[in-house]
Amino acid sequence: MKAQKLQFRKYVAEMFGAFILASIVAISIMSHTPVPTQVLAGLTLGTFVYILGGISGAHLNPAVTIAMASVKKIKPLDALMYVLFQLAGGALAYYFSTHFMGGTTGVESATTDVVLWKIALAEAVGAGILVLGVSTVVAGKVKEDIYGIVIGSALLIGIMLTGGLSFGTLNPAVALGVGVPYTNFVYFLAPIVGGVVAAWFFKVLTK
Repeated sequence: MKAQKLQFRKYVAEMFGAFILASIVAISIMSHTPVPTQVLAGLTLGTFVYILGGISGAHLNPAVTIAMASVKKIKPLDALMYVLFQLAGGALAYYFSTHFMGGTTGVESATTDVVLWKIALAEAVGAGILVLGVSTVVAGKVKEDIYGIVIGSALLIGIMLTGGLSFGTLNPAVALGVGVPYTNFVYFLAPIVGGVVAAWFFKVLTK
């Protein structure tokens, strides 16, 4: 019973963290805050690495979780539950930002002239940078007191690298949270592909 409680606590932590991260991004887009959205995203993720890292590892991102599962850094069942709870957090963030804050991000109806493969590449590369940061932490290559700085900075760099070609969510849960239509599959699949490639690249590089 105690073990089950500990497991469930990890899943709730992932949902809560994903909810906060996606809500911050959505509200930032809606309210045009003076601090750039990508900076707020990096700060939020970095902060929650310290808050939730000791509970769940603070993935807060299905792309990160699946990437870590691909290199056996998390058990398959835990990975599945993480992803489900993260997506639930993203969906709750969308509901919160649209119903309680009022308005929308505009992402739902946004159009772009950027071709699909460029969007996919931008999301994959950006998520890959984030996963490289996470992999560095998981491998113990940096001191514990800068875990959040490394991962938050990796997210910021990853978003900046998208160069405006995509929405720069790099995270299927955040994509849900800001209202990217689920039919726009590239925002849900490309970060996962980029994350898995990055995780294996790091593994080979550090053998």
